[in-house]
Amino acid sequence: MKDWGSGIAILCGVLLAGCGDDGRPNKPGPSDVAGAGGEASVGSDAAGGAEDSPASSAAGASAVANEVSADLDADGGAITLSGVTVTVPAGALTEATTLTLMRVGSTVPGYELYSDVFELTANGALFTKPVEVLLDYRGERQLANLFVTSAALPAYSWASTTVTEAAASAQLAAGSRFFVGNGAEYEVTPEMACTRVDVVDGVFSSGRSINLLARVTDCEGRALMTLKGADFVALEDGEPLAQRTVELREPAPLAPFVTLLLDVATLAVAPDETAEAMRSALRSLAGSGQRVGLSLYGDGDTLTELAAPMLDLSPVQAAVDGLASYHLPGKVSHSAYAAVASAVANDTTRLDAFRGRNAGGALGEGFVIWVSASTSSEHKATQHAALATIADAGDRVVAVSLNGPIDPIGNDELFAVPDPSGLHRALLAAVQRVKALVGSTYWLSYCGSKSSGIHAVGARVAGDVFELGRTGEFDATGSLPSCEPATPLTDCSGKQCGGGGCGGCDDTTSQCDGNTGQCVSFCKTEHWCGGQTHPNPNGYAQKCDDTPTATACAEACVNLETNSSHCGSCDTACPAGSSCSGGTCVCSGGSELCDGACVDTSLNSRHCGKCGTACASGEGCFGGKCANACPSGLHGPTLVKVPTPAGGIMCIDSTEVTVGQYADFVKDRAGDASGQIPECAWNLYFAPPEGCGFDASLLSEPLKHPQECVDWCDAAAFCKWAGKRLCGGIDEPHVAIADLADAKKDAWYNACSSGGVNNYPFGNTCNTMPCRLEGYTSSQVPAGYQCQASGAYQGVFDLIGNVEEWVDSCTPYPNSGGTLDGCQIRGGGYSGGGSPASCSFWDQSTARCGAPDPNDRRRRDSAQLRVGFRCCGR
Repeated sequence: MKDWGSGIAILCGVLLAGCGDDGRPNKPGPSDVAGAGGEASVGSDAAGGAEDSPASSAAGASAVANEVSADLDADGGAITLSGVTVTVPAGALTEATTLTLMRVGSTVPGYELYSDVFELTANGALFTKPVEVLLDYRGERQLANLFVTSAALPAYSWASTTVTEAAASAQLAAGSRFFVGNGAEYEVTPEMACTRVDVVDGVFSSGRSINLLARVTDCEGRALMTLKGADFVALEDGEPLAQRTVELREPAPLAPFVTLLLDVATLAVAPDETAEAMRSALRSLAGSGQRVGLSLYGDGDTLTELAAPMLDLSPVQAAVDGLASYHLPGKVSHSAYAAVASAVANDTTRLDAFRGRNAGGALGEGFVIWVSASTSSEHKATQHAALATIADAGDRVVAVSLNGPIDPIGNDELFAVPDPSGLHRALLAAVQRVKALVGSTYWLSYCGSKSSGIHAVGARVAGDVFELGRTGEFDATGSLPSCEPATPLTDCSGKQCGGGGCGGCDDTTSQCDGNTGQCVSFCKTEHWCGGQTHPNPNGYAQKCDDTPTATACAEACVNLETNSSHCGSCDTACPAGSSCSGGTCVCSGGSELCDGACVDTSLNSRHCGKCGTACASGEGCFGGKCANACPSGLHGPTLVKVPTPAGGIMCIDSTEVTVGQYADFVKDRAGDASGQIPECAWNLYFAPPEGCGFDASLLSEPLKHPQECVDWCDAAAFCKWAGKRLCGGIDEPHVAIADLADAKKDAWYNACSSGGVNNYPFGNTCNTMPCRLEGYTSSQVPAGYQCQASGAYQGVFDLIGNVEEWVDSCTPYPNSGGTLDGCQIRGGGYSGGGSPASCSFWDQSTARCGAPDPNDRRRRDSAQLRVGFRCCGR
C-alpha cells in the first residue's frame, strides 16, 4: 500500500518528554513491569508527574504512564499502556524480544487526533504474524481510524481498522507509531526533500509557447499545493532549460472528471452501508467543481454507466438512491481491472470532447474512485493490458476495498476496511485524496528552445533530489521564434476560452466562440425564449431570463432576426454560405445573393460582375469581367487556358509554383502577413519552416524545383499576391468534397481529366513513366513533358506527380471548435524513396484525377515534404 501520511516525524518540541542526545524521546520516569505469562502493565503513579494527554484526561486519570516494556518470546503475550493493548500471537516472534510501548505526543500536523500518539518498538524485529493493537479513542465513530507508520516509511498511512464505540483496532507488521484520528477529513504534509512532476496534458502554439497541465507530488505521492512559478525548472528532453522562466496561470484551466466505480458485490455484501457511503461521498464532492458520475461492474462483462460525470450531481444522486432496488445478477463476474480501464477510456473520450467544445482552451483530468468487495478473476495478461491503458491515459485511481485488500493501481492509495461499517470513512478518505490531487495540479507555461523535431517537455521542482515524472510531447517542426521568455502567457490576454489553454466555459450555461475567445450563453446561441427552461447541448437545464422573447416556429423558440432557418419569417431558410442578419439573408465573403444562392460575381460565368450577367461561349469570368483569354503578366507560372464542360474557359498554372517564384513572394511581403482570410489569422510567417525541404546542395538548379513545405494558408496567400487564387471551384472560390470529381464544378479535376474524360492527364490507361512518382526528391518543372493532356488541355504539366498540391476544399476537423480545418491535397508526388511506383499502388491512392483518397487531407496549418501547390485564374 502506498503511504501518503504526513511525511513529518514527530518533532522533539511536541514530545511529552523532549529528546536525548541520541535523538530518541527521553524517558519521563521509571517504568514498572508486572504480571505473568508475558503481560505487562503500569500503575498510575509511574509517570513521575508527566503531562496528561487529552485522551487520558478525559478518562479522569490524575496521572498517566508514558512507557512500558515487556520481554516476549515465541509464546506471545500482551503489553498495555493507558488504554492501549498490543496483543502478540504465538509464533509472531521467532526469538525473545523486548517490546516497548511509549506515548510520544498528542498532536500531528494535518490530523484531528482522537487519541495520543504511541510508539511500539521491537528492537528492529519484524513480526511473522500480524500483531493487533487496540486503542481507546474519543471522537466520532463513523470517522475514527488508526494511522500507522511502517518500517520503510516514517510518514503515517491509513490502516484497515475495526471500530467499536470506544476502541479501534488494526494490525501491525513491525514496530510502528500509531494513533486514532479523523480518518476521513485530514491533510497530509508532503516531504519537499524529494518531488515529482507528472504532465497530465498540454497545449502548444506555433510560437514555441509550451503550456503544460502538471500534477506535483512528493516522491511518495503526497500532494504539493502551494508552489509558485519560481519553484519550477523547465525541462526539454530531460535537461533543464537555462534562462527559461516558468509562469503559472491561476487558476489552472482544469476540469476534474470523477467516476465512482462500484463493484456490484458490495451491494450483495452491504447494500445499506454502500448506499449511505456513496451519499456521504457526494455530499463531500458537492460544490467542488468536479464532474461526478457513477458506474457499476460485475453484472456481465461490460461496464454499466448509471450516470455520466456532470457538474449537476442530481443524476448521480438519483442513481445512488436507485441502488437499493438494483437487480443483482445471479452470477457475478469480477473483471475488475478491465472495468477500471473501461472507466478510464470513457473519461478520455469525455475529456477530448470537453477540450474540443472549448476550442482547445480547457483541459480535463480523470479520476476513478474504485469501490471493491471482491478480487479480480482476470488472467494476468488482461490485467497487464488494462494497467497499460490506465498508465497511458494518466488517470489517477483511488481504491476502496471491503473484506480484504486489493492491489492498488499505479502510484495511488488503497483504503481497505475489514467490515461494512468502515465504508463511510474509507470512501470519504478517497474523496479527500482526489481533492488533494486536484489541488496539486498546476498550469505551467514556458518558451521552448527547439525549432524542429519532436521533444519531451516537462518540469521539475527546483532542488537536489527529484524523480523525473511523466512528460509531454512537443512537435517543434515549423515553430516560430515568437515566444518571449518573460511573457509566455500573453496569447490569452483578453480571452475567456480557447487558444493555448486560455480556459473553458461553464458547461451549464455557455459555450466557447473559438474566433473571439469569449464564452457565449446558450440562451443567445440557441435563441431561446426568455423565461423558459431548456436542456442545453451539454445536458444541463438552463433558464434564460435575460433573453428577449423570440418567435415560435415549428414548436421552437427562434429569433427571426438572426436564425438562418427562419430568417424574417418562419421557414424562410437562407442559402448555403449566407447568414441571417436583421431578418435578411446576407452572403459572406463579398458574395452576392443571385437566384437564391450566394455567388462570387468576380469569377462566376453566369453572374459575372453582377447578378444575371452571363459570359458568352468561349469566355470565362476573371475579376468580374468576361474574357476569352487568360490574364497575363502575373507572378508565378504562366496561366494556361482550358475549356470547361459548360462551354466557357478557365485558367490554371502551367506548372507547380517553384522555389524561386515563392522566394520572390516572401521577399516582396517582407514579413507582412496581413490580408489573409480569418481562418489563417494564426499564420504570421510565410517562409517555409526550418529543417523542412530537400538538400539544395544535391540539386543543380534548386530554384526550378517546386516549392514544398508550405501550409494551405501560405499557398492561398501566394496566389492572392500573384493576382490569382488557389484552385477550387470553376465558378466558385471553393469546391465541396463531394464535387472533387465533377469536371463541371472542380477546376483542378477539369484540367487533369480533360473535362472529365480521362482517369489520368495522358489518357485512361495507367502509365507511371510520364509522371514523377518515384525518387528521393522532386524534379525541375515541368517534371515530365509527357505528363500532360492533349488537344485543348495541353500545356498543363505535372497535375499527377512531382509534388502533391493544395486545393481550396476544406472542412472543419471534429472536436476542433471550428478552428482547425482539414484541406484536400491532390495528384500524388515523388515517393521519397528509390523504388519505382507501380500502377496498382498509385491507381488505388492519389495518382488519379478523380476523387482523392480521404487520407490525403491535411490540417490547414500543416507544412510537409512533397506538398506544394499551383494557382488558378480569378
